[in-house]
Amino acid sequence: MIRRLTRQRRRISDEHESTLPIWHQEHLSDLNDDAFEKFTDEFERSAQGTPTGRQRRAAGARNEDLTKLLRFAENLKRKYSA
Repeated sequence: MIRRLTRQRRRISDEHESTLPIWHQEHLSDLNDDAFEKFTDEFERSAQGTPTGRQRRAAGARNEDLTKLLRFAENLKRKYSA
C-alpha cells in the first residue's frame, strides 16, 4: 500500500514520505482484507486517471500535495469503513 501511495504521488517530497507509513498504520489497519483491497484499487484508479500536470483542488487552506493526498485517502477510507 505504501509503495502504491508513494509511486502514484511522485510529487510528495522526501520530507513527507515518512508520513505515509504512519498514516497507513493509524488509519487503514482496521479495514478488513476486502475493504483494504477495494480502497487500494480505487486509490490507484484515481491516481492513474489524473492527467499528468493536473492536480486535485486544494483540500485545505494550504495547497500542498500531501494535504490533498491525505484528505482524499481519508474520504476514501470512510467510504470503505461503512
